[in-house]
Amino acid sequence: MKFIFQNSLYICILFLVTGKAYATGDSLHVLTAYDTIFIQKDSLGINYFNHKVAAKQTIYGICRFYGIKPRQLRELNPALMVRGIQIDELIKVPISAKMIKVSSLPAERSGFAPVYYEVKPGEGLFNISRNYFSIKPEKIMAINGMTSPELKLGQLLLIGWIPLDLFNPTVNTPKAKYNNKANQKSESSQSNKDKLLFRDARTITKEKEIAREAVEEAAEKAEKEDAKNTTESNKSKFENSSVTKVSDQGIAFWHKEMKGNKGLYVLHRIAPRGSIIRITNPMYGSTIYARVAGTISPNAYPDEVMIVVSPEVASRLGAKDARFFSRITYFKQE
Repeated sequence: MKFIFQNSLYICILFLVTGKAYATGDSLHVLTAYDTIFIQKDSLGINYFNHKVAAKQTIYGICRFYGIKPRQLRELNPALMVRGIQIDELIKVPISAKMIKVSSLPAERSGFAPVYYEVKPGEGLFNISRNYFSIKPEKIMAINGMTSPELKLGQLLLIGWIPLDLFNPTVNTPKAKYNNKANQKSESSQSNKDKLLFRDARTITKEKEIAREAVEEAAEKAEKEDAKNTTESNKSKFENSSVTKVSDQGIAFWHKEMKGNKGLYVLHRIAPRGSIIRITNPMYGSTIYARVAGTISPNAYPDEVMIVVSPEVASRLGAKDARFFSRITYFKQE
């Protein structure tokens, strides 16, 4: 318990000094034992942590490692609907109970990354244990070396550990030992298998290289499209189109924690992807034309949310709150 307390104190000091509230991994690994995960909640109450993209990391690789689908990652990070990930970009990764091993310090520390939660105003141990993966208060107290359930604002609680091979288990093939000539035939057969595996590895490496180039090409294409995605060009496309248009009004939503992200894009429930939509904030009389980057999944946002807009769209419309009333006109789905 003493080690856990000291480790928690060290992490707390490290967090306060560096402000590093994200995981990052490196060019070969999505997550390493040197990373620390800090759980947060977004505007809709979704549990997530920030992952800082390192060189050579891809959406596919990140999703595969964390056991999520690219669609889930893009829903939590709307900017990824219209472009690829960028080095040093902070992206939100949803986290679930199945990812976390709730225990004291694992015997093999190098195979795990710790998961922490920072106590917010008005939160108690029972509230946190119930809202964060149904972990018993006694368990949280035990792994944090706590003698009292009392918490302090800003206190960092160790929630558990994420095994680094949780979704990508490493297969270790034991090496056979040969002590006599009777094993030469088996050794020769094994050698042929090794050569076959080596050829397969080279093939896989080449395929990965081709896939990486395809991703880079797609990202470059998206960036070029973004350059053309201006309110003037979008307005021209919208006004000059002969496609039937439909008007509606209701709640628009934007992720305030993504403030600063650029791009005129929105998510809508039925508007065709790639089409242009006109959004007006009647409170300020401001209007913007943006591109529909994707469809709102049925369970991703509350039913009353009519449209999800990017931070830049929200800024240009003068939106202050995460939810605001808006009027929209969009192309009818043919």
